[in-house]
Amino acid sequence: MGPIHYNSPSRRQDLCSKKLLQVSKQILVLGTFSDDLSFIHRLTHPP
Repeated sequence: MGPIHYNSPSRRQDLCSKKLLQVSKQILVLGTFSDDLSFIHRLTHPP
């Protein structure tokens, strides 16, 4: 068994897709959070 090559293409792609998944989840959470905030803001500050 040789050493694991962390910079192999498939490994790098796997890490990239995992990172992208995390980022998209965070964006999704942030998006819903800001939606909630604006909703609360509209409730507490009627036009």
